This record gives sequence, structure tokens and C-alpha cells, in this order.
Amino acid sequence: MRLDEWQQVKIGKICDVGSSKRIYMKEYVPTGIPFYRSKEIINQFKGEPLSDTLFISEKRFKEIKEKFGVPSQGDILLTSVGTIGVPYLVKENDEFYFKDGNLTWFKNFKNSVRSKYIYYWLQSDLGKKEINSIIIGSTQQALTIESIKKMNILLPPRTIQNKIISILDGIDKKIEINREMNITLEKMALELYKNWFIDKGIDQEQFTINDVKISEFSKIIGGGTPKTNIDEYWSGDIPWISVKDLNSSIIIDTEKKITELGLNNSSTKLIPKFSTVISARGTIGNISILGNEMAMNQSCYAIKAEKEFHIFTYLSIKHSIEKLISNSHGSVFSTITKSTLESIDFPFNESLCSLFEKRVGSFFDQILNNINQNKVLNSTREYLIPRLLSGEINMLEEIEKVREVISNEQPEPSI
Repeated sequence: MRLDEWQQVKIGKICDVGSSKRIYMKEYVPTGIPFYRSKEIINQFKGEPLSDTLFISEKRFKEIKEKFGVPSQGDILLTSVGTIGVPYLVKENDEFYFKDGNLTWFKNFKNSVRSKYIYYWLQSDLGKKEINSIIIGSTQQALTIESIKKMNILLPPRTIQNKIISILDGIDKKIEINREMNITLEKMALELYKNWFIDKGIDQEQFTINDVKISEFSKIIGGGTPKTNIDEYWSGDIPWISVKDLNSSIIIDTEKKITELGLNNSSTKLIPKFSTVISARGTIGNISILGNEMAMNQSCYAIKAEKEFHIFTYLSIKHSIEKLISNSHGSVFSTITKSTLESIDFPFNESLCSLFEKRVGSFFDQILNNINQNKVLNSTREYLIPRLLSGEINMLEEIEKVREVISNEQPEPSI
């Protein structure tokens, strides 16, 4: 890689930088074309599902598209207020509009640059350093369009950009394939649960299904929070779950961690691996299985399955989420209490549960494998991006390393 071929240029010289036309609150409609704020772009970047999405009418979208244009494949949106610097590369079939001021729009890239290269650069330490240098505001941080245009980028020839993109694309595509596979596997398991336990599409003479309380097949466990003003309780190696960590079917890590001292001097406790955890206050109804032993805060409940009916327990609660939410308490904020969980009836037959666990166990083994593999892929990605975009490392050697990671199937314990 010849660094003397790389050139330092300003972003405003290689693409158009701007924003959207203003959409007023009165223009929001119940359904139509999605209208994204920073929140939705951050969800998209992380591959997380969207919720509480706003919409504008198809008529209004068409007007804007014809007069001013809308985001199209290859364009980039960058969060520019609040949570700064999260990019989204617009995909082929995307159709949405977005909030002015919240997001900055990169489009009409010159022939010398690939927009995907800029997308990766915005995620690199080099890009983040440039972004941090132009942030304004102390209470509400923001980026201005004029300052973004003046950001400097070290740009290699297009042929080098293509090689770098091919390496990082390979990782991103594998991560996306794993995510999609996990959605499909969980959907298959949930369909089988509905067929066997709800629709009773099985031999009723062999398996008599009764409605039972949750205590018949599991135990409810509460959480707690170590004192936040004691530093010795925090930044340890024990994962500690808060509501925002419950964002996939199986979780293997958390944003915050506590120490053994924090665990022993608070009401939180270690929750066994493969327990189901549900958010019970604030954003209620988020649900995950634990891929490792973890602690959690008091805004969640853990449900520890008896007789290793782990997946049955998870899917039983997931299938009953709407009923749990409708039975929640609280005049200002909805809350799922222990009595809410205990009030619901679940279809149950012990022999059928055992058979069900054997049937869908391999589905969740694969989901856990994919999540662990994505963790390795994301670490590899984080390692490569700053080095590739600064020309530090030999790309051919790194291509082989990436291929090894992508093809590496890691054995994981069974649920």
C-alpha cells in the first residue's frame, strides 16, 4: 500500500453535504413512508428493530422526491444532534425521509470516492477525531453542515478504496447473514411453540395440555443495583443487565459491569445461564435468554426454568408479552410486577415440554453460535477499520485473517 498516493481532502470537496426539507408535526400520519430521526438511524446502524416510528404520507413524500430528492442507495446520513457521529449507508430498497437538524445528508459523491469508504471512515478513530473537533454546544451537542464540509480525510486512490471496502464488506455481510438467520430460527421455534401448545396440533390423547401458572415450570428472581457512588462496585467483570441490554433473543454481554464487591454488597444476584429476563419498568416487555451467568437491576425479572425447560419458558413468556403488558400496573409508567407474571396462565405438559426442548434446542444452539461469531467479527472489524484507513497494515495478510474468522465455526454449549 503506497501512502504517497493518498491525498488529504475536505469532505465538502468530494460530495454534497446538506439536510432535508422541514416536516412539521402536523404532517405526521399513522401509516405511510417512515420518517427517521437520530433514534431510528442509530437503531439501523446497530441492526436493532425500530419502534415508535413516525410516518409521513406517500403524497407528501412524492412531492419532496420530485422537487428536492430523497435519500437513495449509497447516500450517507450522519447523526448530528445529541448522540453525534453515527452513520447510516442508505440501501437499495430503502424508502424513507428524515428530520432536518437531527441528521446530515452526504450525497452526489465525486467519481474519485466510494461513499462506502466514507461510511467506514466516519466509524474510524480518524473520522471520530475529526467529528469531535467540530462539535459545538455543551448542553446539547451538535454538528453544523458548514463545519462538516471542512473536515479533513486522508483519501487513497479508488482502487485501494475498493480493496479496503471488499475486506470490511465481507465482515459486514457475514454479520448481517448471522442476524437474519437468528431471526428465522427464532421465528421457526415460535411457530412450533404455537402449533404444539396454542393450536394443539398434536396428539391430544398422548399429550394433555393444561393451563398452569408460571410457578409450575419456573421460578421468578428479582434484581438490584449496587450503590453508584462507590467506585469499587463498578467496572468489574460481572455483566450487569439493564433494560437497554435486552435487545436480542440471547444476550452474551452488557454495557455495564460490576465487581464481586458490588455483587456481595447489594440486592443484585447472579442469574443462572439460560434464564429468561424481561424488562418490567420503563420500557416494558423486552425479553432475552442469558447466554452467560449475569446480574441485573431491579427494572428486570429473571425467570429460571425448572427441569431445563429454558426455551419453552422463553417462548411462553414471549408469546404472552401483549397480555403481560395489558395487565401491567402504574398510572404514569407501566410496570410488570411479580404478581402480573403470576397472574397469567400458560399451556403446559411436562412430557411435551421435554420433547419440545429437544426439537428446538439446536435452533438456539445455532443462534448462540451466530451471536458469539458476530462478537468476534465486530472485534475484528473494530481492529481493522482504523488500520486499513490509515494505511498501517498489509491488506493481503489481513484478508486471510478475515477469511479465517468468517469461516471459523465455534463450538458452543447446548441449551
